Amino acid sequence: MTVVEADSGGRLRADAERNRARVLDAAQVVFGRDGPSVGVDAIACEAGVGVGTVYRRFPTKQDLLRAVIERLGDQIVEEVAATATDAPPGERFDAVFSTLAVRYAGSRALVDAVNADEAGAEEIPVFRARVERALRPVVEAAQGAGAVRRDVRATDVIGLAGATSLLAPPHVTGDAGLWLRARSVVLDGLRPDAATPFPDDAGPAGPDAAR
Repeated sequence: MTVVEADSGGRLRADAERNRARVLDAAQVVFGRDGPSVGVDAIACEAGVGVGTVYRRFPTKQDLLRAVIERLGDQIVEEVAATATDAPPGERFDAVFSTLAVRYAGSRALVDAVNADEAGAEEIPVFRARVERALRPVVEAAQGAGAVRRDVRATDVIGLAGATSLLAPPHVTGDAGLWLRARSVVLDGLRPDAATPFPDDAGPAGPDAAR
């Protein structure tokens, strides 16, 4: 359980709340850059607080990691929900794909750890399920509009966005060329035109396959 400082009304004191937010901001940056094995002292340094302040809010590093994974899930779900909501389904799919890839690029080491089951125990399947649920209606709407091949699953799209993010979008590298070319190739590969069936050993469609 996370330890917090509270006033007599049970609310976080303003300074404690600010410190908690600073610690979470710093942890998201440091875990995203260096992975979950990084020490708490590096997070405290990034936040500009003492290590004791970190431990007062998060008694263990695992508590802090859980909070960061939950927060990253919140951010992705909110961004997917808010991205290009008035656009046609195919255009919205493209925009959401880019949003997801950019978010993954900014949290590279943390996402790698989540994908490798190295991060937050029970938080990992919850994180994955939340992202899949957020993405599934976007995928299905694009499929219904004929903009995305019908055998693609939300999990496929998440994996492809993660792979594209390895090239780092321009806000990370300052060079848009490689990122934009790779994104175009991946999105073109998700179109129905000239699509070939997946190999027989690709596995069952699963619960999030297009219906």
